[in-house]
Amino acid sequence: KLENLGEEKFQARVSGASSDVGAIYAYRKPDQTITRESLCKHFDWNPTKPIVGVFSSCWSDYPHLFGMDNFLNFHELIQATIRVASNKPDCNWLFKAHPCESWYDGVRMADLFQFDEYPHVRQSNLWWSGVDVLNAVDSVVTCHGTVGVEAAVLGKPVLMAERGWYDEADIAHRANSRSDYGQLLGEYWPSVDDLAAKQQNARLLAGVFWGRPDWQAGFLMSDDSRQWEIYQDGNQLIRGNMGVIDLEIDWIRNWYQSGHPYYHVYKMLGASEYAVA
Repeated sequence: KLENLGEEKFQARVSGASSDVGAIYAYRKPDQTITRESLCKHFDWNPTKPIVGVFSSCWSDYPHLFGMDNFLNFHELIQATIRVASNKPDCNWLFKAHPCESWYDGVRMADLFQFDEYPHVRQSNLWWSGVDVLNAVDSVVTCHGTVGVEAAVLGKPVLMAERGWYDEADIAHRANSRSDYGQLLGEYWPSVDDLAAKQQNARLLAGVFWGRPDWQAGFLMSDDSRQWEIYQDGNQLIRGNMGVIDLEIDWIRNWYQSGHPYYHVYKMLGASEYAVA
């Protein structure tokens, strides 16, 4: 059930039906479609070479939230990745800026790095469809971004440069150090991955992370990107879900007494049925 739920939630994200701001900017924009063939033609790449997709984190995020210690920050990580990629012309390297760059409207990856020095190292165009780019690349490199889960659900090999919220879920290969990361990039690491098992684990994780129990029904918080608009719905949300809130309080009490570290995971693993929408 969780695997099926994870697949449904993944499809909702890449089809533009998800409401969180990252998915909206990644998959809901009216972007230009792209294929692997047209991508290689656009950059004059040899299509027989593997394409490594390097997906940048949002510069406004907290880099050390999950224990980041291989690199000082996201900028240093991208800088080190470009350094390795520039010396590895047997792969084509596509760097993709985080979709929320458009939402935050601050410093962009294109402002910080040059992608015209090496013909096999390029940056993805902002107007290309996010899911098309994900389908076009052969493997994905991320610090600990959500794209790692999405890529693994598609059966793509994923390399994490750092610890993150899913590095223990066995959906990706995590670098143990800065030198280990550079070596894994240089050796084209995806050839050793057990992708089928990681894909199954990714569907399970997606189901747990993006799903909710069926009893939760319409009691769902808005994405915090709505900011002050959230409070306009507050009274209606509470008054229309008093029974659900009572049940939620019971679950919170049981979770606290259980010692389980994550409330949502505890709640999902204790449910027998899940909400579809």
